[in-house]
Amino acid sequence: MYTTESQKEEFLKEYFRSRVVSTTMVTAVMNRALVNERIFKKPFYEFSKENIMEMYEAAKARSSRTLQNWNLTLKHASAWFLHNQGKTIESEYGLITKSDLEQCIDAEAVKQMLISRTDLNTMQDDLMNATDKAILEMLFLGFGGESLKELTFFTQQQMGCRDKAVYFRNGKVIPITERGYDIIKSGCEETALVSYGTEMRVIQVSGQGVYKVRGNTINTNDNEDDADDVRRRFRFIHRRVNLVSEYFGVPMTPKSINASGFWYYAHQAMEKKGISDFREYLATDNARRLCWRYGFTGDHYMTTVLDKFRRYM
Repeated sequence: MYTTESQKEEFLKEYFRSRVVSTTMVTAVMNRALVNERIFKKPFYEFSKENIMEMYEAAKARSSRTLQNWNLTLKHASAWFLHNQGKTIESEYGLITKSDLEQCIDAEAVKQMLISRTDLNTMQDDLMNATDKAILEMLFLGFGGESLKELTFFTQQQMGCRDKAVYFRNGKVIPITERGYDIIKSGCEETALVSYGTEMRVIQVSGQGVYKVRGNTINTNDNEDDADDVRRRFRFIHRRVNLVSEYFGVPMTPKSINASGFWYYAHQAMEKKGISDFREYLATDNARRLCWRYGFTGDHYMTTVLDKFRRYM
């Protein structure tokens, strides 16, 4: 008999009550395990080591950290389910080593500086801080500008709740999904950041957007002409991205996440329009708007874009 939805929900409720974990990650990995029950025709807590390895390899993860988080979650989940059935056996998740997990990493994907939308979603699910999830989302969507001001001086008032879009004073409009809206909103409203080190620390923060300062410091977004404030905010974003990059062991910078978003939306548009040649797409009105959104402007924007993405064409 496979794991039921009610059994899963009962486990999640107890698990979240007893641990400080990313709820999105735990829920996502449990759902993935339940899907694989149909493939291997047995409950996830009875998977063999070979089944587990096959499940992780199929995920095509870029980070062993992600797989370590998944495996630890499923190890705890298996123990809970087996205990509730009065069984004293242990699952085979405990047999999985870090070396085993590193063999499941998609080596080709790791070499790429660009990350896919799927990779981004997986990393966001694994992160503890809503602020970090929001920063990744905003960079991927094309937030940027000089010194990343579109990100660091952003406020929730710029988001349209009904039409799900973000508006800027220069006329730039970025459409967002329901998921993206919720991620950015949560990031703006977060008042505590959890460290990613071995020793968990919680830091109280405040801010009108995703830029945060320690404690209850009064912080306004009226300082765009203050060079020192602009630099502080710029460094904050770079520091948060660097922490996420180190946590997952995946090379990332604000520029590479920005470029990943451009590449994703460009190919999404090409597929929709039935265009297979990237150069041909760049001559379209859709491409011109997308280039402007991601900061590729000027008379020679097409040359700039082609030079930047030549290795991926």
